[in-house]
Amino acid sequence: MTTDAKIDTSSAGTIEGGIDAVVIGASADGLAAAAYLGKAGLRTVLLGASPEIGAADDDPITQGTAHGEHLAFQLDPDVISDLGLYKLGLAYAARRLETTYFFENHAAITVNGDPARAFQAPEIAASDDAEAFQSLVENTLEMAAQLRVPLAAPDYDGMKSENAFDTALAHAGDKAQRQVMRCAVASIDDIIGGGTNEGPLRDLLSAEAAFRTSAAPHAPYSFFNLVKRWSGEASGLQGAIAYPEGGAAAIMNALRRAAQGAKVDIRASMQVRSIIIEWDGVAGVELSEGGQIRTPIVIHALDARRAFLETIGTQFLNIEFQGLFGNWRPIYCSALFHAKAKAADDEYDDLPATALRRLMFAPKHGSLRKAFNAARAGRVPEKLIVEAILPNAAKTKDAGDGAHYLSAIAHPLPFNAAPDEVYRKQVEAAIIKNLDYIAPQLSDRIEETRLTLPPDIAVETGADAIAHAAPPTILQQWRRANGFAGASGVRGMFFCGPEAQMGAGLSAAAGRRAAKAAIAYARIHGGAP
Repeated sequence: MTTDAKIDTSSAGTIEGGIDAVVIGASADGLAAAAYLGKAGLRTVLLGASPEIGAADDDPITQGTAHGEHLAFQLDPDVISDLGLYKLGLAYAARRLETTYFFENHAAITVNGDPARAFQAPEIAASDDAEAFQSLVENTLEMAAQLRVPLAAPDYDGMKSENAFDTALAHAGDKAQRQVMRCAVASIDDIIGGGTNEGPLRDLLSAEAAFRTSAAPHAPYSFFNLVKRWSGEASGLQGAIAYPEGGAAAIMNALRRAAQGAKVDIRASMQVRSIIIEWDGVAGVELSEGGQIRTPIVIHALDARRAFLETIGTQFLNIEFQGLFGNWRPIYCSALFHAKAKAADDEYDDLPATALRRLMFAPKHGSLRKAFNAARAGRVPEKLIVEAILPNAAKTKDAGDGAHYLSAIAHPLPFNAAPDEVYRKQVEAAIIKNLDYIAPQLSDRIEETRLTLPPDIAVETGADAIAHAAPPTILQQWRRANGFAGASGVRGMFFCGPEAQMGAGLSAAAGRRAAKAAIAYARIHGGAP
């Protein structure tokens, strides 16, 4: 560990030395990476673009959300254990949220918070497709468990990452290997074509697999999105969805406390103009306001284009690595929607505890296909998958004003890097219309709303809006994430931005792996104790 004294950087043009590592970006992965580095004894500086690091949301409308998230379903258990997040304030108001699915015919099905017990719901058990549904759920959960490690986050040893799939499949046996190979390229329609052909079971499976992805149910590779979704865990249960006390913001706050406890120097409102490269290796960062921080290690938690093309430059990057950026452009995105609504006349002022559950509107299979086609054409679809929760159901009393608060995520929507007011109003109207399937006449009771789109999250996180669009298919994400993780050719540069993550949601697995690789690098090059 270096011991040089800190040089004052209060004025532009100064140079600060004695820093072992710099983390750029205060996302969940950036905070986790910084905490790991600090715990390893590396003198670490975390640079966040926003005025507040972590999540300090005092707005009663958007309570508990962080970086576009309001639930936890794939938070890395190793991060929780290694950083002691439970001791730092992370707790759950509900550890295994039940899900109530609502359908276009206004029917509803409530399923257990453990996906393995979903088929025990009376409405499902009585269905003609109950046996096929049970078999599909069990097989998918088994496959997801086998592939949890390789699907968690990229590994910084490319060969090791490639072998992760082979190792997982070798332990699974021949039958499981054939099943994975068949399902990896299959659409949702391919997998459920033999059973659950029509009706609510098909609709809910299609909605779950297509939610927050770029793959429509009829598109190749779309089934593997469900495998990834059920490979994650929350509160120790595979496939579960949990509501942290205080919402997803509580995860960010616990990670921030972990970084502070590890003596990380956290600096808000700091942006990086460029990464200094000397002899094909990281030598420091140049700040936008002037001045430099000299360091041999940089972990970048913002988007890949900014991390490599803008702050490093193509002259330092491998030709093969530059091909990862390709011509991919985002087509779809999700929207986060908050509403304050007046309580209906027949509702209690205080929400019952049973109201704390995950609510999901699952459009008909045909409607969902039309929704993806419309969004691809740049139009706001008529029908949307909507996931919603009632945050004040987690409290003993509501907000005290006789209102109910709702947080929802809607998908698929056409990605718009610069949405105007017309587009925003169209999106909001579509979400409210679909929410009426969950809460009839809700639109008549809404008093105040907030809409958050990818460009809004970009302002909050410092990453480009494109990084917050719906990612490509899971297998494409896996290839891209592993490429960005270890093939830039720049020594001392590590990446854990959105493109290094697998699936939606707060995970921090990419930050953990980037930090582990950086610590190993520091030890080899004499920079770690």
